[in-house]
Amino acid sequence: MLPQLSQNEIERIAEGENGLFDGLIKDYIAEHLFYRFIVVEDGQAASQIEAEIRAGALSVGKPLLNPG
Repeated sequence: MLPQLSQNEIERIAEGENGLFDGLIKDYIAEHLFYRFIVVEDGQAASQIEAEIRAGALSVGKPLLNPG
């Protein structure tokens, strides 16, 4: 994402301007990425499903982010 930022934006982030970086990341995610979620009974079930996905259980293979 950094290569898409202007020099001014980078400087403002470096100076700690409140919320700027978070807002830019939120916008980037909304425009370029997607995610899905499911509701499960508890944390143990969620952890099991996560482990299966990271192991490549989905037809699309292992996730690109946080692959395990």
